[in-house]
Amino acid sequence: SKRKRKMNLAEEVRRGLEVFSGTTYFSDANFDALTKLVFEIVLRRESESSIYQIKVEPVILKQGYASLAGVVLEAAKIDADPLLLKGTLGENKLPTARSEKFTEAFASNKTALRVLLSNTTFNFAQVVDVKWRLDYYVRSSGMERIDKPVYYVVLKTIDNGQPKDIDFTCSLENMQELVYKLRDAVKQVENFIERTSD
Repeated sequence: SKRKRKMNLAEEVRRGLEVFSGTTYFSDANFDALTKLVFEIVLRRESESSIYQIKVEPVILKQGYASLAGVVLEAAKIDADPLLLKGTLGENKLPTARSEKFTEAFASNKTALRVLLSNTTFNFAQVVDVKWRLDYYVRSSGMERIDKPVYYVVLKTIDNGQPKDIDFTCSLENMQELVYKLRDAVKQVENFIERTSD
């Protein structure tokens, strides 16, 4: 069965959204103006300093801006649908009209946000195979005796859909350290999976 998606908002974001629960800090007009600016700023069409054109106490304004920006980025990251976003905003005490306006603004900017995120995230090459051989150096080009094993390693990767080889040589000590670090990484991933599956 398909797992239900949920927006994971940081505690600071949740607390920050409280400033929008009524009209004490933000009138509807100021909320609408900030909503519009948040998308413009995240999409790099406006600078952050443009929020100060909204006449709200600066500390509250920054808190509100940071919270809405956090919601925008999390929603774009998980490709949230309107129902999920609207529900999350409602859970965080945003009035229905504000939740709907914000959700509409998100829907109209979602494609641009997803493109921006895909261009700014770390896309590491995926290792699909490893080939290696053990060579033994007897002499160097200077004719002195070396007598050392050297590993020649080729990592077969896929980077943005294109196959790519990454090759390197390393000593026995380097290879042992690499294997140790890989085992440690596997153990950490297994521990993380075990914790999250409970």
